[in-house]
Amino acid sequence: MNKRSPLAVSAVLLLAATLGSGCAHKIEIQQGNVVTQEQMAQLQAGMSREAVKQLLGTPLLQDPFHPNRWDYLFRLEHGGESGETRQHYGVAITFSDKRGGVVTHIERNGTIPLRSETVRR
Repeated sequence: MNKRSPLAVSAVLLLAATLGSGCAHKIEIQQGNVVTQEQMAQLQAGMSREAVKQLLGTPLLQDPFHPNRWDYLFRLEHGGESGETRQHYGVAITFSDKRGGVVTHIERNGTIPLRSETVRR
């Protein structure tokens, strides 16, 4: 008969519990720019690039193939025992072709929070 020591059994059980619990916990992952409705209310056609940068910060994406477009994207993922929470939205700003250009078009995608405190966590 093969007898195992209580210490070996305890170690195996502890290892199994540790590995099993690691799969259930997910960390919060936040990427991008938090842009709020308060900021969007101040954003207007005719604003300079510098004024937009002062208001919203540096854009997350400046595509070299579309130099007159700035993209502000936000994504939040949080998991855990309460379930998965996902939030994502974006704002694309197009500038005129003139050197230094001004805002000509603003496109919203997704639900933009009222204030930064209302970003779901």
